[in-house]
Amino acid sequence: MSLQTVPLLVAPNQAFSVVLNDLDVGITLRTLQGDLYADVVCNGVPICAGQLCLDRVPITDRAAYLGFPDLSLAFADLRGTSDPEWSDFGTRYVLLNAVRTPVDTGGTVGPNPRPPVIPLLADGTFFADGTQFAYGVVTV
Repeated sequence: MSLQTVPLLVAPNQAFSVVLNDLDVGITLRTLQGDLYADVVCNGVPICAGQLCLDRVPITDRAAYLGFPDLSLAFADLRGTSDPEWSDFGTRYVLLNAVRTPVDTGGTVGPNPRPPVIPLLADGTFFADGTQFAYGVVTV
């Protein structure tokens, strides 16, 4: 798995388009009463609307179900585990897209092994490709 960083403006409300893995992704971020909410549209298909943005919690968890397995957006706090605030976009808080890469099984037969956990931060927290979030780790 690799991580793509989505560029953000230091602004409380913003709407922009970005190409991620050959997908045209429209993202709208809104700040309401101190909380950050996201709307995401991929190739004209609404993926989420009014999704609360939390630290290392997937924003687009429905994307794979809707036919976009290469879209997995989440915010990450580079200095801890706080939820994102617009005033620190790009320095403390980053928006990431986790891209799945094929796992080489070495020609073995049987179930695919779990993908490796990719360290994101030096403080011991991790970000991995998957849908469950517990104890600061997204697990497969």
